[in-house]
Amino acid sequence: MHITRALVCALFAVFAPSAVQAAASVPLASPSALRQLHGVVVAVAGNVLTLRLRSGQEENVDLAPANAAHHTGILPKGRAVVVYGTRDASGVFHVVSIGHSGQNEESWAPDT
Repeated sequence: MHITRALVCALFAVFAPSAVQAAASVPLASPSALRQLHGVVVAVAGNVLTLRLRSGQEENVDLAPANAAHHTGILPKGRAVVVYGTRDASGVFHVVSIGHSGQNEESWAPDT
C-alpha cells in the first residue's frame, strides 16, 4: 500500500503542475455564455474537429481550449456529439467541452 501511495504522489508531483498550467491558460466563459452545437464527427485533425450538422453542412470547430483542459475524450468518426463553447466575432466555434449524443438527430436539443 505504501508503494502505491508513493507512486501516486510522485506522479501527481510530476504531472499536476502542467495540467494546472494548461487549465489556467483556457479562458473561462460564464455558463450563460456557453453555446451548444450538435453534429456527427467527420474528422479530427489536431485542434480542428469537423462536424456534420443536422442541416447536412460541415463545420470546423476549434478544439484547442478543450484539448488544453483535457475535456475531449474519444471522438469516434461517425458518432454524434454535442460540443459546448463560445462563438467568436469571426464565427469560429471554440469548444471547451464535448459530450456524446444520441445518433437520432430528432432527439438532439436545439443548437444555441
